[in-house]
Amino acid sequence: RGRPQRGPVENPLMAKVAAVEFAPAMVESVLNANKVDTHLLRWLAQDLVQRRKVPCALEVLRYMKESGMTEQPKFYTRLMSTLAKQNQLDRALEVFDIMRESEVAADTIAYSMLISACRRQRRTNQAIELYEQMQEAGVERNAITYTAVIGAYEKKGRWKSALEVFEDMKGSGVPPDQIVYNAIISALAKGGQIEKAAELLSEMKGKDLTPDVFSYSSLIRASDNLGNWEQAKELFQEMQQAGIEPNAFTYAALISAYGKGGKWEEAKQLFRDMTDRGIEANVVTVNALMAAFERGEQYPQVLRLYNKLLQFGLRPTLATYTTVINACLKAGSADKAMEFYNAMKAQGIKPDFVLDGETMTALRPRQQERAASVEAEGQDEAEEEGEMGVDEEEGE
Repeated sequence: RGRPQRGPVENPLMAKVAAVEFAPAMVESVLNANKVDTHLLRWLAQDLVQRRKVPCALEVLRYMKESGMTEQPKFYTRLMSTLAKQNQLDRALEVFDIMRESEVAADTIAYSMLISACRRQRRTNQAIELYEQMQEAGVERNAITYTAVIGAYEKKGRWKSALEVFEDMKGSGVPPDQIVYNAIISALAKGGQIEKAAELLSEMKGKDLTPDVFSYSSLIRASDNLGNWEQAKELFQEMQQAGIEPNAFTYAALISAYGKGGKWEEAKQLFRDMTDRGIEANVVTVNALMAAFERGEQYPQVLRLYNKLLQFGLRPTLATYTTVINACLKAGSADKAMEFYNAMKAQGIKPDFVLDGETMTALRPRQQERAASVEAEGQDEAEEEGEMGVDEEEGE
C-alpha cells in the first residue's frame, strides 16, 4: 500500500514479493536491485517471517535452494526459532526440510531448538523422531537436547528409553541439572520404577541439586500407583522436613494413596490441611477425595463433594462421574446413577470400558425400563392423534 507504480517485475519470485501488502524499505531495495544476491534474500526472508508473511518467506527459501545459494545452519535456525515462538511449528519444520534439501547439515542448535519446540507443543512423537535423526547423523547433543527428549519419553511413558538417554547424557560429560533429574524421576515413577527413582533423588542431593515439589510429587504419585500409602506418607514428611511446600498435585497424589489404603478419614483431613494452607482445590484433588470416600463406602459424602465441586466452579470429568455412578450403585440407587450417567453423556464425556462394562451391567435394566417408557409414551401419543383425527372427520 502506498507503493509507487512501477513496471512489470521480471523475476517471478520478486513478483510474489511485490504482491505482499506492505512496503518496508528492505522490500523496496530488493525490487529495485539489479542483482538478487544471497545477502539480500536472507534479509528479505527474515523480515517476512518477522511480519508473519510465512508463505512468501518459504518462497524465498525455495528460490535460494533452486538457485544453489547456500547459507549457514544458524540462518535457518533463526527462522525456525522465530516460527516456533509464533506457534507455527509446522512452518518451522518446513524450513527444516528446505534446509536439508539445500544440503545444509543441521547442527546441534538447530536440532535442539526443534526438539524442544516439539516437546513444548506436546508433539512428542516428532521430538523423538528428530532425536533419532540427530543420533543417526552423529550430531553432538547438548543439555537442551537431552532435557527435551527425556521429557518427551516421559510423556510417552517410555521410562527405559528415558533412562538410556539419561545415562548417555552422563556418559557424554553433560551434567544433568534439576530439570533433567525431575524429568527422569517422573518417567521412572510413572513406569512404577520407584526404587530407581528414589535412588536418583538421593543422587540428585549428592550433586548439590535441591529436589523440589515436582521431584517429591512424582515419587508420591508412584507410591499411590503402587498402592503404598505408607511410603507416600514418608515421602510427604521428608518433603516437609526439607522445607518444600506441597502443591495441589502433591496433595492429590497423597489423598489418592490414603484412599486406596482405606484411610478415607485421613484423606479428608489432608484435603482440609490443603485448603487451610491456601492451596486452591482443583478437579484432581476433589476427584481423589471423592474416590477415597467411595472406597470407604461413604456414599452420602461422595454426593456432597460432587455438589461442592460444582460450587467451586469446577467441571466434572470422566473420573468424577465414574466415582459418583459407582457410589450410587453401591448405595442401591440405580435411578440416581442413571441420572449421572445421562448428565455425563450430555456433557459430551464418553464412558471408558470400565464404566461401560461393569457399571452398565447394573444400569442396563434402568435403560430398558426408560426405553420401554418412552416407547409407551410414543404409542399413547399416536393413539391420541389417531382419536383426534377420527373426531375431526366425524365433525366434518
